[in-house]
Amino acid sequence: MKVKEEMGWKLGQREASLLRYKEKRQSRLFAKRIRYEVRKLNAEKRPRMK
Repeated sequence: MKVKEEMGWKLGQREASLLRYKEKRQSRLFAKRIRYEVRKLNAEKRPRMK
């Protein structure tokens, strides 16, 4: 009986972990975003070969 209780606890914890993972996955942002303004400025100054 004790083994089943432990398994149930682990399954419940796993379900909670999966739910948290799915929520975090939904909130991901894949839009282009400039994180470092200095890097952008340096990239714009850099000569490009076309």
